[in-house]
Amino acid sequence: MRGAKDARTKAQAAGTGAGAAAARLRAASSHAVLRALELDAYRELPAHDSDFLAQETGLERAEVERHLAALVAAGQFRRRGKRYRIERVMTVDTQPDAERNRALKHHWAEFARQRLLEGGDGEQALYSYNLFAISEPAFERIRRLHVEHFERVREIIAQSKRADRVVLMNLQLLPLAREPRHRSALTAGGAGRRKKASD
Repeated sequence: MRGAKDARTKAQAAGTGAGAAAARLRAASSHAVLRALELDAYRELPAHDSDFLAQETGLERAEVERHLAALVAAGQFRRRGKRYRIERVMTVDTQPDAERNRALKHHWAEFARQRLLEGGDGEQALYSYNLFAISEPAFERIRRLHVEHFERVREIIAQSKRADRVVLMNLQLLPLAREPRHRSALTAGGAGRRKKASD
């Protein structure tokens, strides 16, 4: 009996975790819809058009309408007249929630991967990679540059006078080795071997 109870508890926990993960992914896609509602072209439409939002976000019309309902329920937007209008700005801060942060990054990395597989984005989309061996000091310089670049892009976004399109910028910079290495020990060991070889 106890074993069966433990199994039910684990199954319930797994179901709860799966439900929470699905909710996080829905939130990620609803964020794209929210950004599309901020487009100048949407505000200039004579009336609301879910097909327009679907085209601008790459989502299906039915999914767009589900997200619209969720945004209205959350108080982000309200239907006023013939269009949806912003009620309050949503700032996505996932830093305190490491699991949510990771899930959202996974969602958008997967979104970009799928678009790359499908092709058809033309020259407007950029997919780049560089795999290299590098010194520790140079890697730290690139790491700082990566952060500075991200912050600079956010400044440009904030200064933009118009909203003409919804854009995903997805950056990764990672050592291929998963485990952190003790660089000082490795360097000392390498120096010792070189000295012995020279003797």
